[in-house]
Amino acid sequence: MAFPKAIPSTSKEAKESGLTEAELAESIWIIGVGAPLPAAKAVAFILKMQPNFLWRVLGHLMSIWPISLIAKSVYFWVAKNRGRL
Repeated sequence: MAFPKAIPSTSKEAKESGLTEAELAESIWIIGVGAPLPAAKAVAFILKMQPNFLWRVLGHLMSIWPISLIAKSVYFWVAKNRGRL
């Protein structure tokens, strides 16, 4: 599977994904691999594709409940506070 490409949330491709403008503004998304993957699920997907074994392990761990709930909370906390980090 090819590494996903970054597209702006205002692009035609993003708007054709079926996601609302509010959803696109809320978090990153992986589209085109089945159901769209939001926020921490998108980050986990990207980590699973990394060449480094430790990043791939972290991506798999982030996909396991209850770690996935923690990852989602951390994602939105970082997004909210990224200007201070």
